[in-house]
Amino acid sequence: MNNDYVILEKYATLKYKMSDIVQRGFKHMQDGQLKKGARTIRHEDETMEAPPGGRIAILQKRRGYRFSIDALLLAGFIRLKAGTHTAELGSGSGVISFLLAERYRRTMIQGFDIQEELVEMARRSAFLNNLADRVEFTCLDIRHIQSQGAPRSVDAVFFNP
Repeated sequence: MNNDYVILEKYATLKYKMSDIVQRGFKHMQDGQLKKGARTIRHEDETMEAPPGGRIAILQKRRGYRFSIDALLLAGFIRLKAGTHTAELGSGSGVISFLLAERYRRTMIQGFDIQEELVEMARRSAFLNNLADRVEFTCLDIRHIQSQGAPRSVDAVFFNP
């Protein structure tokens, strides 16, 4: 049985050995974000897309909401200072968080979404893009966001309405 995973997509070809996935996963991610023995990076009902520029890959569902020009424009309008701690509300696939993390390399971003399936998918995208140490995702109803930190614990908050 071959333990290599090759993801062939329109924009990228990525190859990982299972040992690398597990090793990197437990080094950079918390328990539950990548399950030991997991055999997939991209699920059958997902695609991997590269926003313009092609430096990152985003997992997203084949059906349902998919990022479009509005997310790209919003990410382009956001200006951050070096070392900024930010929060994205309703992060979905995490596309805006990833675009900002790629552009602002010293920024820490915490994404919040109520849908566990999207949070798990965004965590895998963070892992694929080597951003799991700077971009984290939490499943949370934002009506209870105060449980995630002290008031004024982030420098900026953004969301895609």
